[in-house]
Order: sequence, then C-alpha cells, then structure tokens
Amino acid sequence: MTRPPIPKRLLSSMYMPPNVDVIAEQDEPVNQVDGLHWHDFHKLVCVMSGSGVHVLNGVSHEITPGVAFLLAPSDFHAWLPNGEGCLLYNIDFMPRVLAPYLQSALYDATRLGRGPLVVRDMADLEPIMQAMVKECGRLARPDAQLAMVCLLQYLLVELIRRADVAESLSSKSASGMHEGVRWALTYMEQHYRDPLTLKDVAAEARLSPSYFSQLFHEFVGVTFQEHLQMLRSGFAGSLLRATDMSVTDICHASGFSDLSHFERAFKGRYGMPPSAWRRAVRQGEDLVLHGVGA
Repeated sequence: MTRPPIPKRLLSSMYMPPNVDVIAEQDEPVNQVDGLHWHDFHKLVCVMSGSGVHVLNGVSHEITPGVAFLLAPSDFHAWLPNGEGCLLYNIDFMPRVLAPYLQSALYDATRLGRGPLVVRDMADLEPIMQAMVKECGRLARPDAQLAMVCLLQYLLVELIRRADVAESLSSKSASGMHEGVRWALTYMEQHYRDPLTLKDVAAEARLSPSYFSQLFHEFVGVTFQEHLQMLRSGFAGSLLRATDMSVTDICHASGFSDLSHFERAFKGRYGMPPSAWRRAVRQGEDLVLHGVGA
C-alpha cells in the first residue's frame, strides 16, 4: 500500500538568491496556487483586493482586502482565489535578520500555541510593501537588503500591534535574547523533524550542553526537550487537520521515532490522542491547549 505523501515543501533556495534573507513580490493569482504546501521559511502574505479562500492548517479563512497572514515553517496552506482581481504581496524571510523583539514574537507564538497570526486591517500599509518590491528589484545594490529588512520589521511591528500579541511577550525575551539561544531557536525551527539532541543544538550554538540548557530555559521559559516536542506536536497537528495521512505516518513525518511517545506528547499538548483530536477538530469542536506554554 502506497503511503500518502507529505504536502509539497517549498525551500528558501527556490526563491532567495544566496546571501539574501528577505524577498518581496506582488502577485495576482487567478487559480489555485501551488496546492497544499509548506515552507522552510517564514512568510507574510497581505491581500489588497479580490476574494476567495485561504486554507490554513485545514481551516478555511475568507480572503478579503486588507487581510494578512503570518505563516511559520510548520503551517500548511493553499490559496483558492475566486478568479481574477486578487492582488496580494508575498514577503518571504528568514527570522535571523529580525531584531530580538520580533524574533521573540515569532517564537512566543509557537510556545503559546497561537498558530498563524491573522490580521484584517493591513491595507493602509501597502506603500511599505510596494517599497519592498521596488527594493527587491535591485538586490545587486549592497544597501537593498538593509532597506528590505528595515521595511519588513516595520510591517511586523504593525502586525503585532494590530494582533494584540505584544502584551504576551515575556519581558526577558522581548528585551534581548542571548545570541546562542536565538541561533538555536532558528536552527530548531529548520531541523525539528530531524533527530535532534540537546548536545547537537548546543554545538550549533557554540555553547556547552549544560550552559546551553540553562540559558535556553531562562530565555525561552521551557526546556529544550519541551520546546522540541512543541514544534513536532504543532507540525503533527497541522498534518492532522490538513491531510488524511495516518497517525503513524504523521508520527514519523513530525520527527517522532516512536508512536507511543508521539501519542503521549501529543496528548500532553492537546489534551487527547491524535485520532480523537482529528475527529474533534473536523467536527468543529472548541479545543484548548494543555501542558507547557498553554
């Protein structure tokens, strides 16, 4: 029996030239875009006109002028525009270019289980997006990426303000995260589906395992292993919502090597086993997160 494939993953190397961490484009999709897919980068999508549906982690969101979606690498989505007239801006970026405050917003959203941020009043910021597209057209200039990063950070600050996320940021992480921990969080976000140990990630951060473990808990608020399980469980939740893959296939696709361990971790986070949770979300039940960071 052939196993259903994981939805297509779009890689930063397919879109971003070497040494470029932010790109922006204006798009006018007419038909379904790329099918159900996910990325290895963060993506901000802002709609200026048109209508349709944005399927995000198995949930349908109406496309309306001014709506913006901030997507993490674990989010599955597909655009279903209603014919012509849809105008949007795609801004793809790697979080390593962001100021500590904004990195904290991204990582706290993961820790708190917020999922993708959706804001419906971003239309007035179109001139900023237009400026980003213009800068993206002259990446050969040494100052173009700097301009792109500055403009991106302004957009994200506005998005966070309008989504009321700022109040949830921990004062320690928002005021300045340790460079090694920041590097580790970025690395984990890219590799959480791989076999990862604290020792491996500490080495990537150029810290001793014991000191890294201490710093990670201090700045992130959970242990390394707890954060890793949250990333994997969140990815599994997206697959459970958005696909018909079996629980066993989702277990291994999410980075868990053992089904019983996966089910315990998932239940600890979502309050019920994966199969029961899938049935509940598809029946439209209101669910709450349990455990660390809930």
